[in-house]
Amino acid sequence: MHGTLVLFYLLTLSNLFPKALSTEFQDTWSGLIVSSAFYAQTLPPPPPSPSKSAVENRKELEPYTCEKQKLDPETWKKLKINEYLKNYPKGDKLSLRAFAAENLAENFICGLEETCNAGQLCAPVVGRAWYVLFAAQQFNEYQMSLYNAIGIVGTMAQSAGAELVLQLFEPKLKKKATLLHKVSQLLTLCGAIVSVLLLAPLLFVPGLDAFVAVAIVSAAYATVQVGSVMASGQAQERAEKENAFMNWAIYSKIIADWKDKFQMSIGNEINSRIKKGVSDDNGIYGIISTAAFSSNELRTDTHDLEKKYRPILIIRLISQMLRAQKAFVTRGSDPCNKKGFNGAFPLEDGWLSYCDEKKMMFNIIRAEGSKSHNHLYNAKAIVQNYGLSVEYLTQQAYRCKLANIDGQFDHDPFERGQKLRDSDTPCLFNLPVCDCTIPEVSKHRKQAGTVGACRQAGQIPI
Repeated sequence: MHGTLVLFYLLTLSNLFPKALSTEFQDTWSGLIVSSAFYAQTLPPPPPSPSKSAVENRKELEPYTCEKQKLDPETWKKLKINEYLKNYPKGDKLSLRAFAAENLAENFICGLEETCNAGQLCAPVVGRAWYVLFAAQQFNEYQMSLYNAIGIVGTMAQSAGAELVLQLFEPKLKKKATLLHKVSQLLTLCGAIVSVLLLAPLLFVPGLDAFVAVAIVSAAYATVQVGSVMASGQAQERAEKENAFMNWAIYSKIIADWKDKFQMSIGNEINSRIKKGVSDDNGIYGIISTAAFSSNELRTDTHDLEKKYRPILIIRLISQMLRAQKAFVTRGSDPCNKKGFNGAFPLEDGWLSYCDEKKMMFNIIRAEGSKSHNHLYNAKAIVQNYGLSVEYLTQQAYRCKLANIDGQFDHDPFERGQKLRDSDTPCLFNLPVCDCTIPEVSKHRKQAGTVGACRQAGQIPI
């Protein structure tokens, strides 16, 4: 631009006063014109004017200092933290710790057993960098809480199972025994509890799609759950060759392995995220970009964990232990005119029997060979020690049969990701149900007995 103006002035003067210039001066003048023309041609073109949107975007991403903002996903979006982090200089190479150090947080160290703390805004970290570190701190606390919760869930399953072995199996039992119908179904329940724990802290964060956030957070653990369930099948084959108490020792180890692998995967996940570049999708960005950890409303308290989930584990374990003993539910096998409540068989005599308001009887009995055994060992412990009514047990099983969710008698409600709610989660307690009111079953009972009729006419696997 400047070269063009000089050239213009020189040409104008030479045209206006050609005769006033001496020959020597004209030669010099001509040289200046040529030089100016060359200068004009070699200057780089001026940069284009920035667009309005680019200017606005740059202004929005300019660092601010200490203006406090509400800690929630809306603020995260308004401040464009994702854009800030994605475009952070060398962000694809800079670890979380290095990023923190660049922003004056020298002792910001995340990981298992670490308590990385972003402190208060501008003490000393300012602006968007503080929001990044705060979200990383929240993620670290969330993972630590999950790590501890998995330990509690695993220990609960082990202790509850050991307790039930003593309650529901005769002490003199020495022969080989199957304690759990499918130990894998216990692990899927443990996994379902963990899923609840993953989701619960995020449900009440305003403006957040908690399910999307959990899907991202839990992706790293899915293979651990699947691998543990598959390995449990091989261990179960070994366990069934042992007596009841050696059997439980093997099951207990399966649960311990599940717990250890799950916890290890959490440690690996944290370490992997914090060591990769802060703007890498596989680094901390891939987690905090959901804005799931931008809120200080996150609550990851495991204080009431055992109180809340131990009863659910107990129900599932009892279901599995009864199923392993070839227990099943009969409907309408007898009239409701017995000595127990509402005409059912009495609990004191070893029955698990219930009559509904329509005088339909439901019993939990056991098949041994071709014979039925109506009395279950220590049956009253299920009701008296664990507060589970026979109504609850039989009606859970019957509703599961009516739903016929996947056409299987051994439907596992958690195998395909069904959400665990509470003790009324469908099919939590699940035994095969033989409906003795069906004419074909009733006819066969007269000749083959209850077990034979339920196997042949009822087609139930006992």
